[in-house]
Amino acid sequence: MSINIQKGPKLKPSRIAMYAVEGIGKTTLAATFPRPLFLDTEEGSDYVDADSYATKSIEDLDAAIKYLTTETHEYETVVVDTLDYFEQVLGDNLCKARGWSDLSAPGYGEGPVALEAEMLKLLLKFDTVISAGIHVVFIVHAVVKPFTDPTIGSSYDRFQMQLAKRSEPLVKGNVDHLLFVNYDTMVLEQKGGFGGTTKKGARGKERICHTQRTAAFDAKCRANVPDSFTLPDKGVFPPELAPLFAYKRGQAQDVKPQAEQPKAAQEPAQTQSEPIAPIDTDTLDEVAPIIEAAGGKEAVDTWLESKGKTMDRALEEQITNRPDAFIQAVKKFTAELNG
Repeated sequence: MSINIQKGPKLKPSRIAMYAVEGIGKTTLAATFPRPLFLDTEEGSDYVDADSYATKSIEDLDAAIKYLTTETHEYETVVVDTLDYFEQVLGDNLCKARGWSDLSAPGYGEGPVALEAEMLKLLLKFDTVISAGIHVVFIVHAVVKPFTDPTIGSSYDRFQMQLAKRSEPLVKGNVDHLLFVNYDTMVLEQKGGFGGTTKKGARGKERICHTQRTAAFDAKCRANVPDSFTLPDKGVFPPELAPLFAYKRGQAQDVKPQAEQPKAAQEPAQTQSEPIAPIDTDTLDEVAPIIEAAGGKEAVDTWLESKGKTMDRALEEQITNRPDAFIQAVKKFTAELNG
């Protein structure tokens, strides 16, 4: 008897859930992902430069999935914006079909169990989208809920997805990567009476993406990315997330190390003082005019240094995919620097 044993890592489309606090730019961030199509459940994508399809019912969702998996198109990522809103659609459908006033009406936990089954069906619908080579992203609102930690026998508040109690673990288990986005928070101490001090949290302006769990929130990532990192300006793709979108439609699944390309004898060695290099000869013709439109190499060098970045292949691809966002970010930085 023989079996088919696969060796080594395999490239495949990612399933991602991203939850965050209100107004932080969840939709704007998702719009920087590779060629996204938004399944817009609450008209959140109206204010971003991205294609969208109004998805207000199961029928709308089925039509979108059929299109993505059977028709010729350019999309590499499908974004459900938001999953928690569509969960309400599932609950409303259940109540209407079974004659319930709400999910608590039947008693004995029947409503929540039925909703859990519907959420599982919804998540499984996207298996065909993954099989078609398309990344799947679920956007979810975050909410603070009390949590009882069985390891210490006490309760504390933590950020969780704004989903039904039985739906949240389904989503966490279904996705490859669970991202939590929040503002950076500082703890300020103030002197109180009798020589005591009080602590007060103050929210900063930097947006932080977390990929690993802490006591304050859940997160996970199966790719080699930092545990947390600062997100760039809105409209700019964070290069730290590039490994999540390494798969390209039609690409072979085996991950093979690339052979080192021989360098021409006259090619000068690259140094840290030249952050714009290396620019691949394959993409030079595409990237060079974009750099020029952004203000030239010197302006881009300065912008890269301020972000602690260098021009690698992943960033080159993002620039060519979304040149307008890159040009706008560099010009805005330059104007503020000179202002």
